[in-house]
Amino acid sequence: MDLWGEVKKLEGRELHTLDRGRPLRVLDVGADYVLIVTSKSKRRSIRWIEIQNSWDYLERHGQITRTKIMESYSGFNPAYVAVIIANVAGVKRSIRPIVLRFGQ
Repeated sequence: MDLWGEVKKLEGRELHTLDRGRPLRVLDVGADYVLIVTSKSKRRSIRWIEIQNSWDYLERHGQITRTKIMESYSGFNPAYVAVIIANVAGVKRSIRPIVLRFGQ
């Protein structure tokens, strides 16, 4: 799957965090980042490697939790990494606890 292409499709879209439903907008998908703006008008740059490594784990294992994202790939932005991946075609999600599934 072309993860980069799927994430590029999110540019300009409003997404909502999985647990609290807070809105955020994907402003730009750059060469090594995804730029979002939060509901509090704060801009956040999510490093592409955080998304890619989380996605690689999801592909290998069929599922990933937000806790795993936080502990292994994105200590500062796990909620944003999770919502970006959750909006990729074919990804299923559960909310409590947050678990993303792919290929099952």
